[in-house]
Amino acid sequence: MKKRVLFVFLLLIAFPIFMFSQAMSGTYSIGVGEDYLNLDSALTYLNTNGASGPVIFEITENYIYTYENFPLFVDTYPGCSATNSLTIKPAGGADIEIIGDSGMALTYFFRIEAPYVRIDGSNSNTESRNLTIYNTSIYGGNDCIDVSGNNFTLVNCIIKGFDSNQLNEAIFVDGNNCFISNCEIYHYSNGINLHSDNFNVGHNYIHDIKRNAINVFSAENGIIIDNEIDNIISEIGGSYGIICEGITGNLYILNNKINNIITHANGSVARGINLYNLSSDFVFIANNIVSNVASGNGSTSIDHPYGIYFNSPSLSTNIKIFHNTVNMPENLDYGLNSEGTGCYSAGIYLDVQNVNFKNNIIQNNLGERTGTSVFSNAYAIYSNKTTNPFIQCDYNIYNTEANVDENFVFYANSTNMNFDQWQTFSSMDNNSYSENPLLDDSCYLEKCSQAITNGLFLNDVSTDITQVYRDSVMPTIGAYEYQIQQAQNVILAAPVKGFCYLTWELGNTCKYAVFMKEGDVLPETPQPVDGTTYLADTNFGDGDQIGSSGWYCVYNGDGTDNEVFVENIDGIYTVMVCGYFGNEGNEVYITETNDTNPVTGFGESYINSINNTLNIFPNPTNDFVFVETEENSSKFFKITDITGKEINPKKSETSGGILFDFSGFDAGIYFIFDLNGNRSKIIKM
Repeated sequence: MKKRVLFVFLLLIAFPIFMFSQAMSGTYSIGVGEDYLNLDSALTYLNTNGASGPVIFEITENYIYTYENFPLFVDTYPGCSATNSLTIKPAGGADIEIIGDSGMALTYFFRIEAPYVRIDGSNSNTESRNLTIYNTSIYGGNDCIDVSGNNFTLVNCIIKGFDSNQLNEAIFVDGNNCFISNCEIYHYSNGINLHSDNFNVGHNYIHDIKRNAINVFSAENGIIIDNEIDNIISEIGGSYGIICEGITGNLYILNNKINNIITHANGSVARGINLYNLSSDFVFIANNIVSNVASGNGSTSIDHPYGIYFNSPSLSTNIKIFHNTVNMPENLDYGLNSEGTGCYSAGIYLDVQNVNFKNNIIQNNLGERTGTSVFSNAYAIYSNKTTNPFIQCDYNIYNTEANVDENFVFYANSTNMNFDQWQTFSSMDNNSYSENPLLDDSCYLEKCSQAITNGLFLNDVSTDITQVYRDSVMPTIGAYEYQIQQAQNVILAAPVKGFCYLTWELGNTCKYAVFMKEGDVLPETPQPVDGTTYLADTNFGDGDQIGSSGWYCVYNGDGTDNEVFVENIDGIYTVMVCGYFGNEGNEVYITETNDTNPVTGFGESYINSINNTLNIFPNPTNDFVFVETEENSSKFFKITDITGKEINPKKSETSGGILFDFSGFDAGIYFIFDLNGNRSKIIKM
């Protein structure tokens, strides 16, 4: 009997130990009064006992970060696998801050060695950012998230540092297959630092970083897409937006916005995109914007700021650089400076070969800083090759208008070249231009820019940086697709004594040509010939005609006027307003139509010929019109405005006719027709 009692007693003692030492599986809440007080205790248990299924740590509103023990550590726990993964996330509706202690001198704040770890900052399974990881350490070498495990995922988080002047990193990943998306990262020396094959870094906002926003080195296959990088401004060294070094396989850099890459450090460089020592099979750089890049400080610095720097002299693979916009505007504080010669800036630096280069805008207006009068040059493209670095190069815009000693489009074959010399040297670029692309502060094209209509449709880049589909017939160049808008709401007002008043609403082209043809000829439209200037005359028939088509030009002017009086008209006419770009002899006409352009209109004699054979009252009217109908007569009516555009007022059948409601229409003249040829004017007051 004593032995049985002793056995039961031992079993009762062992039972809770057995229960609490089971492998984890399922969802566990973190916070005061929850399954675990803090992340450290939950992770300690997981690291010791492992997982038998997927594990989710949900941080509740009861979580208090001052109860946390740092650093947080995810070991390669027993059972970890793609199935037995770990997810750390806020509970539904909870906004969580994990804040460290500024007095800690740690190598890392959060160390992850296990594979298949996911940190998701959304509290609603969306793209909301509800988890902030704030490393307040004032010490250098203190990384926030340090990862060596494969298949790491970080999404929807805010990663915040305390002092970006220290040499620390927000995220360092030394494991393969990492995915970092929709995070805000700021106040670190370096943002994302990867040594990871098959990486995907996208949709992040990285700002106020002191050195590098995104740095990838010694990796194979990856994509950097849709990131916004802003204010990478350094006092301690070079500043870089995106760095890729020693990459093999396929590399994609797409749809990134990179702005304000500036170093104040003496003799240091600034580069928007820096590609170095690549041996990739395929490099695709498309739809990126690089703007405001400047470097250097002090009287002795020799600095070479670049929008895009591509230095891989042994690379001879398939390289495509499409639809990028590089804009380096004047910077009087951090422009060029050198006590000797050899100081220059370039939109793009190339020490690579076999480049396919199309539909790019390269503008470099970065000149000498205030108080500097030394020799310096500005280039759109600086090539370190003695031969043409391109296998294809066309449909680009180059512009250099810096306040330097010399502005050149290219440096190639150890020679400064203007655009004509470059065309001769390269035997290509026949559809490219050297002129001001008229970019606004956001690097959008302004109207009247030659860049708008200079594109070539490329199947590789069917959308722009904002995912707007590019026009396959008339694509524009640079990162943004310029959405061409034709004039609309063309109105041919009621003519008096052979005159008519023609008005329209402006689109977003820079100039307009108006063509008229006698008769209702729709759906025929005018087809002006590109590169042809049509002289206008307001006396119909005296202006230039498009071939022998009967379409005469009655107006040709800039994008500020939107009206014209036309003489010598009588009868029915069709009118179309065609916007266009380009100067005289280089016009590109827009012939797209819309519901209100082109339209038909009526001359004075036609209006006077309306026989008023329908019985309508009251006429004039303010709101309603009653139209009498005889028995067995047509009850189908067509109603148009003065331009011939059909309208459809509400109607209701009553005894002896139909009542039309004109209360929602503007005052003016309207025409009503039936199937028997009867027609009348309706005057709306």
